[in-house]
Amino acid sequence: MGTSGGTRLVDNYDSVIFDLDGVLYIGPSAVAHACDVVTSVTAEGIEVWYATNNASRSAHEVAAHLDALGFPVNARQVVVASDVAAALARTMFPAARTARVIGTAALADYMRRSGFVVVETTGGTDSPAPGSVDLVIQGHDPATDWTRLTMGLRDVLAGAVWVATNDDLTIPLTGGVGMGNGAMVAGLAAALGRRPDVVVGKPHPWMFEAIKGRSRAQRFLIVGDRLDTDIAWAEQVGCDCLLVRTGVDADVPVGTAGVAQPTWVADDLRGLLAPGRRW
Repeated sequence: MGTSGGTRLVDNYDSVIFDLDGVLYIGPSAVAHACDVVTSVTAEGIEVWYATNNASRSAHEVAAHLDALGFPVNARQVVVASDVAAALARTMFPAARTARVIGTAALADYMRRSGFVVVETTGGTDSPAPGSVDLVIQGHDPATDWTRLTMGLRDVLAGAVWVATNDDLTIPLTGGVGMGNGAMVAGLAAALGRRPDVVVGKPHPWMFEAIKGRSRAQRFLIVGDRLDTDIAWAEQVGCDCLLVRTGVDADVPVGTAGVAQPTWVADDLRGLLAPGRRW
């Protein structure tokens, strides 16, 4: 297994994009060593970004969580799939006016900021009438239920565009994995017999484009715990990446064929401050 030589892995880059769930925290708690490493990287003047597919919270809410755990952060550094999805939906579907949100209040707020009239699903399946919604957007929300999915189903069958913030099948939680937005997207896809019109989050390129639009960096390193999202994302956008063994893919053997291939691998984020180990 090769290394990056005598320099630390992080010295090869001027910007590091950190995934959150499984990399910096799991549920309410920080991953061991993560805060110290990110603080050190920030203090050295390396640009730091926080990017998450989890669309249940706003960038400000995520920043508040990171700050409470001791990470150096401001909301501008946080890129959430819900914000990117709302902006992209406005750009890609300029004629759309009304949107049903299958997701949290944070996602609904981003949609309103992007100029959509948000249709609320308050219980019952009798309003608004199918055909009156232009776009359905689906993001992670533990409160998603049969009623909301059924209303989304009817809207899409009546011609609404369907946008998913991300399609992660699982999400790491303190007690183990939980169902992610992708599992609920898959349920709606099974009923419709097709996939969403657009999926925004990692491994698709849209979040990286949003970061590049805010950044002055030239050499990005993506750090994540999932081969199918974080590492595949790096492959998609042409960046080097580090897989840390603290989250979903902690036990995948090095060199496994048929999966996205990370540039580097480390047991935890301390690998950033040591010579890199090749996958």
